Amino acid sequence: MATVELDPALDILGVVREKDLKEHAQTTEYAVLAAVMRNLSETHSWAATDKLLNVILGIRNNGIVDAILDRMPGLSLLGDYAWCICDSQKTVLLGIKWTGEVVIHPSAGEGLTTTRMPGMTILSDYAWCICDSQKTVLFGIKWSGEIVIHPSALSGLAPSGSTGFAWDEGRTGQRDVFVMVDGVPYQVTSSGDNTSANIQSGQVSYVERNGMTTGRTVPMPEAGTIADFVKAIIHVIFLGQSLACGINSGTPVTRQPPSANRVLTIKDGIQLSDEKGVLSSDMVVPFQPMVAKTKEPPCMQAAAEVNRSRCLPANAGLLISNHGRGAQGIQSLNKGTIPYENSLTAIREAKAECDRKGWPYSVPCISWNQGQHDGGMAEGVYYALLVQLQLDYKADIQAITGETGPLPMIITQMSNWTAPVYKRAFSNIPHEQYQVSLDFPDRFVVAGPQYWLPSNTDGIHLPADSYSRDGTALSGALGALIKGERWLPTACVEAVRSDTKVILRFNVPNGPLAIDTVNVSDPGFWGLRWVDSTDSATITAVQLTGFNTIEVTLSNVPTGAQPMIGVADIGIAGNRAGPTTGPRTCIRDSSPLLDCFGVPVYNWACHNLVPVTSI
Repeated sequence: MATVELDPALDILGVVREKDLKEHAQTTEYAVLAAVMRNLSETHSWAATDKLLNVILGIRNNGIVDAILDRMPGLSLLGDYAWCICDSQKTVLLGIKWTGEVVIHPSAGEGLTTTRMPGMTILSDYAWCICDSQKTVLFGIKWSGEIVIHPSALSGLAPSGSTGFAWDEGRTGQRDVFVMVDGVPYQVTSSGDNTSANIQSGQVSYVERNGMTTGRTVPMPEAGTIADFVKAIIHVIFLGQSLACGINSGTPVTRQPPSANRVLTIKDGIQLSDEKGVLSSDMVVPFQPMVAKTKEPPCMQAAAEVNRSRCLPANAGLLISNHGRGAQGIQSLNKGTIPYENSLTAIREAKAECDRKGWPYSVPCISWNQGQHDGGMAEGVYYALLVQLQLDYKADIQAITGETGPLPMIITQMSNWTAPVYKRAFSNIPHEQYQVSLDFPDRFVVAGPQYWLPSNTDGIHLPADSYSRDGTALSGALGALIKGERWLPTACVEAVRSDTKVILRFNVPNGPLAIDTVNVSDPGFWGLRWVDSTDSATITAVQLTGFNTIEVTLSNVPTGAQPMIGVADIGIAGNRAGPTTGPRTCIRDSSPLLDCFGVPVYNWACHNLVPVTSI
């Protein structure tokens, strides 16, 4: 082991001769002493501080290192070390002992030898870092606590002369390592925080932070295989009509598997090429990487985002199959129909394959995206059919899997009933889709509406980008149910009137509530309206008043019966669906979610009619 010790002959607070500067210009001592002071103490010649300039890691004028170790990321509690980076054999490569001594192992790489290491520099994003002569950060600790290690810094972790492409993606603290195998992304990790990925000689090296920061080296995944960490399968089936199938999407977005060895589909592909066809038993296994055929159904980016967002158990693979059929009403998709039986075939054969492998298999929920064909149904008819459909699926699926529980159905709320081919200003369907989730919250979950998505010229179907973003939005509900959590969409849940003021309270998945007239144009008063039996009042003003509340001002004290606030509940018959022409509201949450292009995806307020109480 080698320790970093400072030459007491050098004193940056005194006068350093030109000869000394030249002699020591490339040494660790000089770089440390020349570093900008970031503390208010005369006893420390250099220190990394917090934003209040309190010393976290400091070097006194006599060369002693001080460290407030419970303020530093990556605490390992390994023997004598309060913090360290280890290789796969638990050998300490870089560590700080409880005594404050900094230790660097000789095998840690030439990039960290004391003759090349230029010192501890403070850069804008870094509280502490080691840089090379070009000021490239070799090892650093950001103010956020994130550890950054350059691939060239540790030869045991990220060798020089690397070949192939390796990277990490995901939120900080939950990043996974991916590699390219035959031009397709394969996933290497599924837990911890993994960074600094590198490939050499068929091996993938990366740094894992999972309680302790450790170097890992594993074999490259083989093309056509399922990830070694996958020991269970979660299967979600997607159902509905054309918007579930990506019809008229044009060129798909998901032309490459997002995770070829973890996010999977059945042997025949994500959905039948002939959606009127029959799925036979020999079309299900072996499982294949999930990728588009010729369309972009929302299920693909829903699955991709569930994986990116770490909503899966660390040992699970995700199996997705879509069994929708375009231009079909609910009665053409229910029990006894070909699409229904196709979905059961997929589940039956997938369960049998997992049994052969000794893998647990589960179906935590199903997804439903339908309603356009039934937009003219009388009140209550669709509601009853939907309730029965969920009951039938629960009974038939659980007869195969042996599972128990409610088997919730995730509903994508219909938004395109005004389209030129339908020409309806109002439809019962979106309201009954929402109402069934209120009446049976353990069996039905509304993911959200679709009006925020630009539509094609037919005013019904979506371009590929909209379908993919619809899937990303769906991932919130899907991921929550997979994790066993509850999901509630952005929706008005209470309306209370006092005189001419009505206070609306919203559920907000990610607060605060926001008014967005950029992504969705204002149809007037943010898409809100007063409804009663005699149309006795109108809205004259709206105001965002709190984290999840809106105040509505009425023209007068209303007198009609059955008072309600309509939220995006009506549109203009014959208009295209979408954010500037369809039934809509400008009300959304503040979700941090991004789609596969890095564009924000919010949770927009559901179509709704909210009963009003008076005080």
